[in-house]
Amino acid sequence: GSGSADHNVRGVPDPFLQVQILHLLRLLGKGSPEISDVMSDVLAQVASNTDASKNAGCAVLYECAKTIIEIESTGGLKVLAVNILGKFLGHRDNNMKYVALDTLIKVVTIDPKAVQRHKNVIVQCVQDADISIRMRALELACALVNENNVEVFMEVLLQFMEDSEVAFKPKLVEKICELVEGFAQSPQWHVDTMVELLEKGGAYMQDRSARSFLVMISSTESIQGYAVRKLYRALFDNLDQSSTNLLTVALWCVGEFGGKLLSGEGQLADEIPLKVTESEVISLVEQVMKQGSQSDEVMEYSLTSLVKLSERFSSNEARIQGTISKYKKSSLLELQQRACEFDRLFKHGRIRSQLLETMPSLLSGDGEEASQGDAPANPAPAGGDLLGDDILGLDLGGGDAAPSPVDALTDLLGEAAVSPTSAPSGQQGGADLMDMLGGGGPVPAGAGQASDPLSDLLGGGSGASPPPSPTFPPAVVYDKNGVSIQFSFAKESNQVIITAAYQNSSPAPVTDFVLQAAVPKYLQLKMEPATGNQLGPLGSGAVQQIMRVVNSLEGQKAIMMRLKITYACNGGQVSEMVEVKNFPQGL
Repeated sequence: GSGSADHNVRGVPDPFLQVQILHLLRLLGKGSPEISDVMSDVLAQVASNTDASKNAGCAVLYECAKTIIEIESTGGLKVLAVNILGKFLGHRDNNMKYVALDTLIKVVTIDPKAVQRHKNVIVQCVQDADISIRMRALELACALVNENNVEVFMEVLLQFMEDSEVAFKPKLVEKICELVEGFAQSPQWHVDTMVELLEKGGAYMQDRSARSFLVMISSTESIQGYAVRKLYRALFDNLDQSSTNLLTVALWCVGEFGGKLLSGEGQLADEIPLKVTESEVISLVEQVMKQGSQSDEVMEYSLTSLVKLSERFSSNEARIQGTISKYKKSSLLELQQRACEFDRLFKHGRIRSQLLETMPSLLSGDGEEASQGDAPANPAPAGGDLLGDDILGLDLGGGDAAPSPVDALTDLLGEAAVSPTSAPSGQQGGADLMDMLGGGGPVPAGAGQASDPLSDLLGGGSGASPPPSPTFPPAVVYDKNGVSIQFSFAKESNQVIITAAYQNSSPAPVTDFVLQAAVPKYLQLKMEPATGNQLGPLGSGAVQQIMRVVNSLEGQKAIMMRLKITYACNGGQVSEMVEVKNFPQGL
């Protein structure tokens, strides 16, 4: 105003005093709509009349914009503040750009529409020569993405990723993955974008992002055929310069969905048909293995993909077995072990088809944690890693055979701990498994509780009566085709006792009913024989089975279980897999 010009800086009246006053106004106006309303005219006047061509004026404008944003100002005043910051983004001074980006990141959560008006200049900042500005601009650009503009933003980001410097690519790829997972408009767009990203920046992609992509494919049956064909093309076109992530994702999908690769199942209207033979698919996997630069992980995925394809491409079984056998003398212990185990599988066709069947929907996250829904049973994920140290990675309990010191599945698949129990007559799966290694004799059930020495001495009465056992509500974990499975729970010391009741409410009888269960390695599972394998119609002839679970990480990890249910009804064979996760608290 009319103050002395002695403190002016390049025509801006005393900018230091103005900045301090604006800071004081910000403190006074926070949380107070009345005070904020009183100062709004002054702030609007400062924002409109200050010269932005001088650094001193920019400092005053920045403080003014920051004050407007943090007090209880009106929408119009906030738009004015955002416009000031938007002009800063085009300033030649990188410091001005940085502080504007930093402030707009806070504003975007309050008024995203006001910030959206400046999206073009924000995207330009993503390509700035200064890496600190690029990082802040990338964060702001990602905050602006929504369902309506994700495709436009993605085109720009993917194009920029190719030209960006190596140090910036990991962060950029990570952000792109987050946007695709959060705002994908369709499964096809999700697959197209992630495959393009794997081709252009797979080397910079984090393992968890690659796994999340596989989870999406695994859980979306309608897109599996399209995804495996898209990945096959990408692998074929980029074989010499493929990243580990592209190789492992493509090999996993080829192994799991090789049948859909050839059949054209799920072909989309705008998809170019893929004409490929079983021999060509196997040759491509073999080419991957022959490249000396491949990592151990890729070689392991390749072997597992081949053994999966032996079940899908039965006419090429001998060729696949021959390829796998070549690695039985590999200098890499893990590769040698897999080759020996997989080679042995070919000699046991009765169980091979079950072990190599398509995996159920995968867990998200790191393999054990997933969001728990309200329903006790959900589609079952695969335990362990995707194709990692073992195939199952689980403690299995099935109604098959008594526990033995040398377990067949452990011998076949590596580290999986198996705990089968005797089955009702007519179930021969356990015998097949035990025959494979000569089997071990059954071991007696655990002895009962040791007697109390003091009770023996004094004639036996116990001291204080034990506290009452807690009660747990039962849970229906499966109910389909008239067949239901209800779990009832009891707890004795560190052991959870689950009584499974199988019932058939349909008018047709159910025969050959078998339930198998698998748990993670931190759980120990023992299943007693079921009382039968026939479920009578209309609720008659119910069957029960006892399961005993010990949790070695009680209090740290909850009990979870994967069930495989098979039975015959109305002349058809039914096979279902479900996951039981939300067991009652306190177990």
